[in-house]
Amino acid sequence: MNAILGLHKNEFDISFINHNLVKMLPVDLRITVQSNYGYSFNTQVVEPGNLKCSNINPNTANGGRYTGNSNMLNEYSIKNAITGRYRIKVDAYNNYTYAARIPNFVRVITFKNFQKGNMEMEIKLFDLDNQYGIVELDEVKW
Repeated sequence: MNAILGLHKNEFDISFINHNLVKMLPVDLRITVQSNYGYSFNTQVVEPGNLKCSNINPNTANGGRYTGNSNMLNEYSIKNAITGRYRIKVDAYNNYTYAARIPNFVRVITFKNFQKGNMEMEIKLFDLDNQYGIVELDEVKW
């Protein structure tokens, strides 16, 4: 909601929305990773310079921030992205459990210039069946 309001300022009547819910948090890069399981694949974003941002290391020297808020949704954001590759990796070691009887899907949504006028969004869906170990899903070039 906040991203839409940021892109279309003054186009909506938001007087009925609690103003505490409307908050602009513009960042250069925001990546969300979501799985279809009750447990999460451990997500990590490897920043330029091989700095890893994850639930173990939630803040990096580059300014990256990991805010995995549940077992199913993990988020990474960086306010001032540096030039280079941002690689998204997941831990698929849990693929052999009882849950492996159903397809393992991971959705990655990448926002460039989040909540800014020139925001871009890309959605990718990955099938992790027959994968085991640390799997690099995607790469974002900044």
